[in-house]
Amino acid sequence: MPSSRRRSKDPADCEDPACADMADLLRKGRALAAKNKQKAASNTATDGKAAGSQAQPSSSAAETDEHAASSSRNDGCPLDKGELGAATWGLIHTTAAHYPEKPSKETQDQARALVTGLAGLYPCTYCRKDFREEVRKLPPDVSSRVALSLWACQQHNLVNEKIGKPTFGCTLPALDERWKKGKPSCWEGGAEGV
Repeated sequence: MPSSRRRSKDPADCEDPACADMADLLRKGRALAAKNKQKAASNTATDGKAAGSQAQPSSSAAETDEHAASSSRNDGCPLDKGELGAATWGLIHTTAAHYPEKPSKETQDQARALVTGLAGLYPCTYCRKDFREEVRKLPPDVSSRVALSLWACQQHNLVNEKIGKPTFGCTLPALDERWKKGKPSCWEGGAEGV
């Protein structure tokens, strides 16, 4: 394979938005804009004047990047790595929380297919490779709602440990409160049970 197509194991080397944080994408965009501005300035500096000082992202620009990345986006942009991960784990956990206590063989096959499909198709390349390996080592337990919920929590905690996030208590009451029933504050508007 040509070296230009090789991917390193460093997540920063992935060019796809699904592999990057929004703050990273904004910083890269600012750096590219600064580089283009500098290049344009040097091209127009033919009148003997020195080109202007190099454009560097200011600390306020970095703060703006962080703020933009942390704010909720509904701007037609592709999901970044964090948004995609949160949405995917939400799907997996919510599916497990509503999975039957005694699933049919067909339902078990569908649950297995959901997990293996994600492990094979996940858009973030290095995330996909890692998840596929973890699923190979510990396949989903689709025998019951409890088993699938606990499996999903264990898998999610493996990822959280790798990326330095806190783990979640893998008990059924905690999982049900988070993914099925919600806290009372979730239903303050009278939408409980909806």
